[in-house]
Amino acid sequence: MKTELPPVVITHAAVKVSSVQKSMQFFQEALGLKPAWSGQSDWGMAKSNGSTLAFIEKNEEIHPPHIGFVVPQKEDVDLFHKNLKALGAKEVGEPKDHRDQSRSFYFKDPDGNQFELLWLPENLTR
Repeated sequence: MKTELPPVVITHAAVKVSSVQKSMQFFQEALGLKPAWSGQSDWGMAKSNGSTLAFIEKNEEIHPPHIGFVVPQKEDVDLFHKNLKALGAKEVGEPKDHRDQSRSFYFKDPDGNQFELLWLPENLTR
């Protein structure tokens, strides 16, 4: 019997850039994105209408370029992790709780594209 999976929503894309500050400025001026996080020189985020674009300058080992999916419940992260493992996905990271209380893991599709599956607590903007 197939397990019914909860819905996922694409919440963000993280792209590699040469300069976080230049990219933040460009997307503010070009598309009206609002800064959401710029507390680190090598990683930042901008938002618009519920979507987030993350900029990664040097921190690829921690935050690789990827597309992020958000799930409704914290335990859904483990459900999807188990499902991907059962499907035989080869590059599935272990779920981790983060200092902001979110929970996530990275995985790759059969073509090598990187994704993140993420749960965010209520106090963080979805």
